[in-house]
Amino acid sequence: MKNYYRQFITLIQERADFALPGGEAAGRIVLEARGETARANVYIQDISPQNSYKLAFVARQDGGAAGVVVGSIVVSERGKFDGRFEFDSRNICKSNIGCEDIEGAIIMVANAQEANTGDGEVVTPLVGFKKTPWPWRNNFKFAPCGQDFVVTQKSVCEDVPQQKDVHDDVQQLEPAVEAAAPIAPVTPILVDTKLINQFFADNPAVNAFGTADHTSWVAVTPSDIKKLGDFWANALENPHVDTSFERYRHILLGKEQVQHETIYLLAVPDVYRADANCGGIGLENEYCTFKLCRPENRAEGAPGYWLRVLGRYTG
Repeated sequence: MKNYYRQFITLIQERADFALPGGEAAGRIVLEARGETARANVYIQDISPQNSYKLAFVARQDGGAAGVVVGSIVVSERGKFDGRFEFDSRNICKSNIGCEDIEGAIIMVANAQEANTGDGEVVTPLVGFKKTPWPWRNNFKFAPCGQDFVVTQKSVCEDVPQQKDVHDDVQQLEPAVEAAAPIAPVTPILVDTKLINQFFADNPAVNAFGTADHTSWVAVTPSDIKKLGDFWANALENPHVDTSFERYRHILLGKEQVQHETIYLLAVPDVYRADANCGGIGLENEYCTFKLCRPENRAEGAPGYWLRVLGRYTG
């Protein structure tokens, strides 16, 4: 196999009854491999959240086709999924199928094939091919899978173990981990409310900090935010934002209503370090508040976000 391999697969709707009303399900997969490590960045939109799904890659094998299940896909209420799966590039799931063997990908209804092996009906709302479509259903079987996959979800907080109501008292970290310089007053800004409200409606909501957090958060990419205009794009001009996005595959945009004003915030995922400070990770003073996913967990490596207040809109 080549030392570096990259392939795009466009997912096309095969079953309209699994699409959101009035929409057409679609998606894309970017498959990349360097040496023995591979990852698949998967984006899906307009698919019904009433079902659970699985991603499987399909390869030609023994005169037919073999599928290897990569992992589960749980879409947001708005029918979106944006996540990453990591695996062995030369032997995916110990199935003897490598990245260069992949000819296509399917998004299938999870309960249509409970196990990773054996035959059975495969219901596929979305199907995509590396090149031209081919009759993969002829003599199709699932290859045995011998390992789990690493999946990067939309929020670093989603997999933090839940405990009784500890979210209800969200706190900031001790002053020792905040910057010595004070954060500037919140700057008034002009906002196209129709555009920004539609932006929040179109992107998956994330409950990053629990029920006591009154900020509405959506998981986005830097390219998404740049579409909002220069003011929003300028907020991303920090090397740590790019580094964090490359690792966690998301950042958060938030808004919170405070009386007659709307406060807009940006949250950059990271992990807690007792000796962390803004300068120590290359962030300017506007990113000097670190908020833990679970405030009672201050252990090294606990997940959370650096917060930046972008501005306030009155209207």
